[in-house]
Amino acid sequence: MCGICGTFHYASNQPVAEAEIRGMMDTIVHRGPDDAGVHLDGNLGLGFRRLAILDLSPAGHQPMSDPTGQVWVAFNGEIYNFRELRAELEGKGHRFRSHCDTEVIVLGFLEWGDAVLDRLEGMFGLAVWEPRRRRLLLARDQLGIKPVYYTLQGGTLHFGSEIRPILAALPTRPALDLEAAAEFLRYRYTPAPRTLHAGIHKLAAGEKLVVHQGIATLSRYYTFAPEPFAPVPRADEAAEQLLALYENAVRRHLISDVPVGLLLSGGLDSGLLLGLMAKHGQAWPTFSVGYGTSFRDDELKDAARTAELFGARHHEVRIDRAQFEAELPRIVGSVEEPVASSSIVPMYFVCGRARQEVKVALIGQGPDEFCGGYTRHLGVRYGHLWRDLWRRDGCHDHFGQRFRGGFHDHIAQHLPVKGMQHNLARARLAFGGDHDPAQPGAVGVDHDKTFGLQHRLGFVLGKRIGKGDPCHGTTRPVPQGQPRHRARRRLR
Repeated sequence: MCGICGTFHYASNQPVAEAEIRGMMDTIVHRGPDDAGVHLDGNLGLGFRRLAILDLSPAGHQPMSDPTGQVWVAFNGEIYNFRELRAELEGKGHRFRSHCDTEVIVLGFLEWGDAVLDRLEGMFGLAVWEPRRRRLLLARDQLGIKPVYYTLQGGTLHFGSEIRPILAALPTRPALDLEAAAEFLRYRYTPAPRTLHAGIHKLAAGEKLVVHQGIATLSRYYTFAPEPFAPVPRADEAAEQLLALYENAVRRHLISDVPVGLLLSGGLDSGLLLGLMAKHGQAWPTFSVGYGTSFRDDELKDAARTAELFGARHHEVRIDRAQFEAELPRIVGSVEEPVASSSIVPMYFVCGRARQEVKVALIGQGPDEFCGGYTRHLGVRYGHLWRDLWRRDGCHDHFGQRFRGGFHDHIAQHLPVKGMQHNLARARLAFGGDHDPAQPGAVGVDHDKTFGLQHRLGFVLGKRIGKGDPCHGTTRPVPQGQPRHRARRRLR
């Protein structure tokens, strides 16, 4: 992973001090130990920390510009179709000075403007500065794997790959956003645009923020909208097409100038990754983590069998309760936003071990959102049966009377947050007999998967991949979350 940050005094000509940008960069050193760069242009300042994966030479230094200085880019992530885009741009007369994917964004923006975002296949959080137009663009990838945080206060924009650079730039610490806290309690994460810091926001998956002529404009450049096949393929044909997409995604994710490995569980997703990786080489380093025989869901044995089957160089990490509790405060402090999953702890340990061997590790995250593999998808699919049962057996009328009475109103007046009151109103609809078209069960599994890919998956990947491993400096790309994209994570 790399890290970007910056400040833009878009409502004035107040110059940005280099000390301010370097202070912001100092908060994300863990994201990029290999190189650092600053670009100052009057009331604009860009900062960058690099973890070098492609073109390890100084030619990959950022922020990067074209030869004429018309475009400056600070970019965190990886573009998996950069070779195809490079060939297309060279055919249009552009000349490259490096072999890294960042330059594809620079010259691509010169050629296509903001439309270059539609051509990028990968994971990215980026800033594009046009000096002549005094225009700044921030953008986040289509699945939201790489986060971009920002705040707009008093005619000034601060942004970063993490919240830390923004906090370093602000004169006072923001208050708690109570609505964001309510959303976390409901969804177990804080959906974009909110964070728990009042006034600090994050771009959603497929969003861009443009600041130009004193105006900040937020818009969506990409919306996931699945289209049904016509005609519908047979099951075996669909399987062949999906496998071809996976194979191509894995092949692209293996393009690297540094060692690549795999975080291997005992499940199907990472096992599939290893099987596809084996088509491009042998003895891939794999890494698994578990609690040993004391934990009934431990997958160390299954992971070891999978690694042996494909001839991988396998490494195990075993953690106990004492290690878990000792490192928990450090891990919680590193993720910035609350995560309602204990899996971040074993992930921390396994990435620490992987970093001793590799700088990039693939991870099998994404197929459950893509294929409807979670238990909740059963509830979405068969929820209408549960609702019908309540109506038939009289339970509905009993609870409906409780919610239609003063009980609901009594609770609502003690809820200070608008989002909480809205949730209670939805519960009243459920028990009161009215139809609520916003309920997931009303629109089916496909809608829930679409929501998962566009929103929930972005948060999960943004935490586990986009935020990297702040304590180890790793990157984990996600191939299965991206046919066309698939995830991979960089290891510091």
